[in-house]
Amino acid sequence: MKASDLTFDIVLGEPLLALQTLFDSLVRNLGAESWLWLQIGLALGLGLLVDLTERRDMVKRYLSRNFRVDATYALVDLLHIAHFTIIMPAGLFLTTLMQTHLPGLRIAALANLPAWAQLLILFTFTDFCVYWYHRAQHMNIVLWQFHKTHHSQEHMTALTVFRMPIFDRLVTLAVLTVPATVMDVSYAYPIGIVTVIYFHQLMVHSGVGWSLGPLGWLIVSPQFHEVHHSTAPAHIDKNFGGALAIWDRIFGTYVAHDGTPLTWGLVGERVPESFLGQIFVPFVGIHGLVRRRWRKARARAQAAPQEPAE
Repeated sequence: MKASDLTFDIVLGEPLLALQTLFDSLVRNLGAESWLWLQIGLALGLGLLVDLTERRDMVKRYLSRNFRVDATYALVDLLHIAHFTIIMPAGLFLTTLMQTHLPGLRIAALANLPAWAQLLILFTFTDFCVYWYHRAQHMNIVLWQFHKTHHSQEHMTALTVFRMPIFDRLVTLAVLTVPATVMDVSYAYPIGIVTVIYFHQLMVHSGVGWSLGPLGWLIVSPQFHEVHHSTAPAHIDKNFGGALAIWDRIFGTYVAHDGTPLTWGLVGERVPESFLGQIFVPFVGIHGLVRRRWRKARARAQAAPQEPAE
């Protein structure tokens, strides 16, 4: 049995078989995914070349704790630890749940299209959903607690793409599952799309600063996304696009790079620069939000005029 043959029922009913299947798949993938390692090496190499050309501080970018934390995220991701233990079972569960209990979401005209047309529509619709979810991550104070870890890197390299809490990945998967359900395709389709744009995501986080020329009007360029990570007031909460830059232009969230040097990171916030510490950042943040709201409610109650006793 292959990992792609697993269903949620098998995961629940035959957990040992599921674990053995996933372990065998992991062993095969480590040998078969040399192309992923090649992409990471190429993206890091291009970033390093630009760093040398522009005489950037190489110690802060590649020999700092920041880089080691990103490398830890990358290792966990590339070993498929989170994918096989959390993301894949969650994807199977969500797809089975939606296709079983929400059959009305299925649009037959889309489900019957050729595979290439399904992928094109699915890619465009998925990227549209990613834009709005990404925008919500910045506008909603609760979602921001999970997303801010990704923005905490002050020295971006290709490995920064991996700096993302597992909950963020799960919600993103849920977002990708909706269009897949509408078109009645396998949950593997959106994951396949992510795999296709893997190198693109590595490059937009690599710090190379390329604009892609006229193509940058359509495709998110490294420069486009670096502005999104910028701490400049004019750049905050701008350029949310994942792969396509057109959504920001359509919905008024696009801002161009004005040529000034960019600084990256969080504004007015800090997160611990450690892999284990960052796991708890979202929950610490939400706890702080609840406490502040409770204190404000208590202060309002104490400040309210008291009713005279009869």
